[in-house]
Amino acid sequence: MYISAELYFAKVSKNWNGGIAFIRTTFNPTASTYGRIYLITKGQLIDIARQKTNTSTSLEIDFEKAVKNGSHIFKQPSWYGNLLYLGEHNGFPIFTITNEQDSQSSTKPSNDYLKTIIDGLRESHWLDNPAIFDYLKTKHGIIENYSEEKLRSIIGEKQD
Repeated sequence: MYISAELYFAKVSKNWNGGIAFIRTTFNPTASTYGRIYLITKGQLIDIARQKTNTSTSLEIDFEKAVKNGSHIFKQPSWYGNLLYLGEHNGFPIFTITNEQDSQSSTKPSNDYLKTIIDGLRESHWLDNPAIFDYLKTKHGIIENYSEEKLRSIIGEKQD
């Protein structure tokens, strides 16, 4: 799946030791972010949102509001407190959770975090090393913090 919103890296995750991925909440026809679709229930998505927002109590998410308005901020402040509606696939709504603020400063993702994303791009979208490089080299958080050579080495691309 392609998402017409920009992927960027911001904040600093203690678990990943660097910036983490977010999707901008404004759609742009020239933006293309790879995504992966999972068929889960609304209850399962609420459980994921509870985990990502460190919510120990019940969490209410208005899915209909997200569909109507394009997004719904269900917890603030929170890194992942915004439910973003991405459209439909086979009659099912597609949602992701992201940050409510698009104006965050970019931060450098760790090599390990990038390797996890790279593995996902290979597995889900069958991208080869040059395609992965072309995709990642323009993302905020990477463009400011990684040389082309370093990014190629993380991807596993051999240098000439």
